[in-house]
Amino acid sequence: MLLADASRIRNVGVAGHIDHGKTTLADHILAEAGIIAKELAGKVRYLDFWLEEQKRGITMKTTVMSFFIKDKNKKFLIHLCDTPGHVDFSGKVSRAFRLVDSAIFVVDAVEGIMAQTESYLRLALNEAVMPILFVNKIDRLITELKAEEYQIFSRISAIIRRFNAIIRRYSPKNVEWEINPNKNNVAFGSALHGWGFTFAQANAMKIKFGDIIEMYRNNDLSSLKKMFPLGKALTEFLVGVCPNPLESQRVRIKHIWSGSRIKALEKCTNNSETIFYVSKVSVEKGRIFVTARVFSGEVKIGEYIRLNEGIKKKVRALFVLKASKHERIDAVPAGNIFGAYLEARPGDTFASIYVDGFFRQPTYLAYPVLAVAVEPKNFSDFR
Repeated sequence: MLLADASRIRNVGVAGHIDHGKTTLADHILAEAGIIAKELAGKVRYLDFWLEEQKRGITMKTTVMSFFIKDKNKKFLIHLCDTPGHVDFSGKVSRAFRLVDSAIFVVDAVEGIMAQTESYLRLALNEAVMPILFVNKIDRLITELKAEEYQIFSRISAIIRRFNAIIRRYSPKNVEWEINPNKNNVAFGSALHGWGFTFAQANAMKIKFGDIIEMYRNNDLSSLKKMFPLGKALTEFLVGVCPNPLESQRVRIKHIWSGSRIKALEKCTNNSETIFYVSKVSVEKGRIFVTARVFSGEVKIGEYIRLNEGIKKKVRALFVLKASKHERIDAVPAGNIFGAYLEARPGDTFASIYVDGFFRQPTYLAYPVLAVAVEPKNFSDFR
């Protein structure tokens, strides 16, 4: 059962500036996993299932999709977190980063590193979440800007330099997270047109950007998609580059946990006390539904202590999250993202026994301000 094998779990976010192609990219990951047809990838925006998101054409809330994916005949469990890009929903991104171990940052090749790209990258680094990069919309450089090969290289190099400058400035101490195409933690392509590759894949096929420019000029996108299916490059990211919870928690815990039990949390084992963090809260069918992550132990139906207040609350049902659908399960081992019916608030830490500590609140880009005006019904009563 892959839920219990943390070495084959990947908790991955998709983040970036608004309209840079995050949800379209996520479509290709889901198509590679067989959840949607490959012909529909990039068109259905599967994770934008909420009616208001479909109307506006933007992602407005964090959506988690759990699924299996195969690489080299080995199965992996992916918990994919699609996040909003608009600044108005930045609080949801802050809380989503607490759930994941790595994040694919999607950057428009023409627009480059934008305000929200930098802001969300800083949030991810503050949460000790490892960033990787997908330079999207290479097709715009070719079809709109009529860029030549050297200009495409120059543009990509500038994006990578800027991305790395932010990483160097804000990454946790003693980690080496700067991206480099030679390390396969950078990919390039077009989510809209369904192709993408890492440098290793391009070198293996002996393909250069000049060849891709020629394919666009000849309107030969079908060959390009067949040669470099985007799902394959993204699978390489998810399986080969993104850390599993065992690797990630050794780095992350000291940055996000306040109190004792650090060693137990760093190990991410199923046989220690259960500790989990609530990231998102919504109301479904009149009941409070939470999205959370287990950092140690195993969550089962029953009572847990809300460490923030020292009171007990009951987990009434557990689910694997599948976007708009949920699948009931009996237990959730360490390292997994899950859903549950539980009376909680965003930011709550729960444990099976009382422990000295809790998860720190995430950093927020903006805080809501509520103003209240009070006045008498009759002006004559005004003092």
